[in-house]
Amino acid sequence: MADDGIRLAATELGPADAPLTVVFAHGYCLGSAAWVPQWTALRQAFGRRVRLVFFDQRGHGRSEVGPSESCTITQLGTDLDSVLRVLVPVGPVVLVGHSMGAMGVLSFARQHPEFVEDRVSGVALLSTAAHGLTARGLGRLLRTPLPDVLRAATRHAPGMTKTLRRSARRLLAPFIAAACTGTQPVSRDLAVLTDQLINDTDIATVAAFMREFALLDERAGLDVLATVRVPVLVMGGDADRVTPIARSVDIVDRVPHAEFVRIPGAGHMICLEHPIAVAEELRAWTDEGLASVIGRGYDRLG
Repeated sequence: MADDGIRLAATELGPADAPLTVVFAHGYCLGSAAWVPQWTALRQAFGRRVRLVFFDQRGHGRSEVGPSESCTITQLGTDLDSVLRVLVPVGPVVLVGHSMGAMGVLSFARQHPEFVEDRVSGVALLSTAAHGLTARGLGRLLRTPLPDVLRAATRHAPGMTKTLRRSARRLLAPFIAAACTGTQPVSRDLAVLTDQLINDTDIATVAAFMREFALLDERAGLDVLATVRVPVLVMGGDADRVTPIARSVDIVDRVPHAEFVRIPGAGHMICLEHPIAVAEELRAWTDEGLASVIGRGYDRLG
């Protein structure tokens, strides 16, 4: 239950007393199903030594839809706090976010620096940005009337949801197609899954968050990561048109100790386009976090 009463759906894999928990936050218009390749790989690699938690952002997947005014990056950070308080009340945590999910992780870090210092063993930021989304790539569309038109339509004509969805899909089709692909062919399974996740996302949620992206500035969250010096992994595709690789470079510039992994030819849906490469990086990252936790002799239940 989020702080405003919205119910958030979550999936837990692994024992509650595992020495390390990895929490995954998915991206815009997706859902926890977007992490299936990663959760499969990590389960095979770690078995019961690591607990995995995947949750659907508000208005996405199986989670409830909140009012449009609650669809903010700040609220995503607050929702992550709710997930952690209920599902991971004790023990070391690794936070993994893709795109909008990573923005929520940064928002959480900004709001809860003490938690980051005390309990976060690592942060992975995939295909994301902390600011400047309207400067390059498809983010420049956020400077057009499209976000305001969609918000106004969903607010003033709620009875036209189906019509709006069809119209919105036509408007956003080029954006979505470019977001899902890099320079390499995309499998049919990826195309079908991505289309299903996007189509299932509430249109009011889609419209509300578009406006948020235009105003995005979570550099304060990066400053927390830099100050605390929590291990940070930054991954990005050099063919990403939504959060161009330059935005990943911005993050690394602000968090100099971060490890930077650039995947050639990858677009925005890096977790699905290059599942093996992403899973291997996260496996190695989780392995380091687990070794660190065990090396400190942490007692999960103590």
